[in-house]
Amino acid sequence: MSLVVIKEDIVDKVSETYGIYYAGLSNVEKDKITKDVLSTSKVHDQVKIIERFLREPFTKKKVLEIGSGYGLFVAVGVLDYKADVYGVEPSAVGFGGSFETSQEILKSNNVDTSRIKCGIAEDLPFENDSFDIVYSTNVFEHVNDPEKSFSEAIRVCKPGGLIQIVIPNYGSFYEGHYACWYLPYTPIKVWKFWLKYVLKKDPSYADTLRTNLNFFSVQKYLKPYKDTKTIEVVSTGEEVFYERMNTGDFVPYAGLTKVQKILTFLRESKLVWLVSKILLVIKSHSPLIITIRKKVPTV
Repeated sequence: MSLVVIKEDIVDKVSETYGIYYAGLSNVEKDKITKDVLSTSKVHDQVKIIERFLREPFTKKKVLEIGSGYGLFVAVGVLDYKADVYGVEPSAVGFGGSFETSQEILKSNNVDTSRIKCGIAEDLPFENDSFDIVYSTNVFEHVNDPEKSFSEAIRVCKPGGLIQIVIPNYGSFYEGHYACWYLPYTPIKVWKFWLKYVLKKDPSYADTLRTNLNFFSVQKYLKPYKDTKTIEVVSTGEEVFYERMNTGDFVPYAGLTKVQKILTFLRESKLVWLVSKILLVIKSHSPLIITIRKKVPTV
């Protein structure tokens, strides 16, 4: 249970904007989409993954969420974990204004609205070395410059701190926004053709996605910081992916119900371990849970 309460008028507003829009893209019911995007339980799942690599409690840490959406991560972090959580989200961009709605949610839960600032991933409004944890999920595939966004996340993290960026892997076989199967590394023009003429979906949204994000491109973005020993890449999420594949222990948010059905079949046919291993070898695990530790400078 969470101390965070979402008022019905906010649920209705999100349903009629975000919910309807993504239902059209994914063919997932708008009520499920709305429930998932406003889920406090989802935040607790996210904190568990952070703590797995942090190896200490999330409680009382100073945390930044890049792309705070409707503000659930910030609100839950402050109220349920007593952490010092902040967020950045662009104003008046998106579906009904996620920044503005996040302010309503914080205010209605007696959380200081200044904890979520208007800003973008490429230009974070914080000083160097400010946070114990920098976190982002399903945001970097929407930014204009993923490379600069990684740079900014590293900049504002304290030495010894943890950065965790969760993004879809466009070297995988599933695309979550459209909730459809996907051919890895598909050129955007080919994918849009497939969306429009085969799946009968609006392809324009694909132009907003950084489909160049995959295991190999992320390694390229991080290489300068690894070479200068500024960071250590702890994981890209392989172990979490393998466990989820083989145990089915994950909540099928949004369109993942389709994936869950396939996994059930693979487990029953005793093939899931083999498929998991193959996907890991070819770096097709998704999402990428890029977990980075910022190194403490040596004297």
